[in-house]
Amino acid sequence: MTRLPRTIILAVALGALWLVLVRGYADYLARPLPERALMLDPGQPVALVRSAESALRQGNTDDAESLALRAIRRHPLEGRALRVLGATAELRGDRAAASALMRAAAATTPRDSATQFWLAINALADR
Repeated sequence: MTRLPRTIILAVALGALWLVLVRGYADYLARPLPERALMLDPGQPVALVRSAESALRQGNTDDAESLALRAIRRHPLEGRALRVLGATAELRGDRAAASALMRAAAATTPRDSATQFWLAINALADR
């Protein structure tokens, strides 16, 4: 078995270290500066959800839905992304889909107060 030259091992180690540092910094930036985090790691789920929530607040449902779907592809049990999808479904008039998505969001992220509030208001409205 031949030994790899030290330069190749060093290059691989430096590449792995760079990747860890960039992903770690993207994780650090995800909450305060999601746009910058997404420049470093386009699939950072927390930054995607924060950006989706921001797009939803601005009334841009297409961007909100797209960002939330990207977050779910990276982290399938991201309840806040499911909540954003539920909100966009409600804005489009699909109440059944909105209710199903919000229940799924509550099951995956039971402490999300926005989801719990939506479920409570809709339960009161239905009964």
